[in-house]
Amino acid sequence: VQDTERTNSSEESGGLGQETEETEETPSDKSVEAENENGKAKAEVGSVKANQKVEVTVPDEASKDGESEVEKVSFTSSSDSDDVSVEVEDIGNDFNMVKDKVKNKKPKGKVYGYQRIDVNNVEDDEISEASVGFKVKKSFIENNDATVEDVKLNRFHNDDWESYDAEKTGETDTHHKFESETGGFSY
Repeated sequence: VQDTERTNSSEESGGLGQETEETEETPSDKSVEAENENGKAKAEVGSVKANQKVEVTVPDEASKDGESEVEKVSFTSSSDSDDVSVEVEDIGNDFNMVKDKVKNKKPKGKVYGYQRIDVNNVEDDEISEASVGFKVKKSFIENNDATVEDVKLNRFHNDDWESYDAEKTGETDTHHKFESETGGFSY
């Protein structure tokens, strides 16, 4: 057992000062659940502190068709931000619905679905960590002669598609669940 008596060196010498230790606290994680707003999942996050991890869960009922492919969006901001919100929009798998937004460039491989993910009031260069949790129907993988190892998350950024590996995190009777780190959010 160690005796940890702490004395204030200023008081011992008759001074009035206080000895203080400055420590920078890491803010606690913030979790928010998105709600359906005009067919899109939207979450009002509010203020975000630098180095605070934010996780937005997207329940199925928050999507326009009652089944959201995106299950969660997580990010850590490198700076303080106010009035932060997150929007997730399921656009479907028809390239014609996004071709103008992605400069008519198709991603490589078979597309399960297009999503638009926006983190409002936090710029991409302020995001130090980002990930997306999503699910893919087992039948889609089987019908396309693919495996879970073939699943990727693609992001349209700087006029091109970036591809990110996806790690399988679980499954249900009908879906495989994945998580993928990403450089930011967009289509």
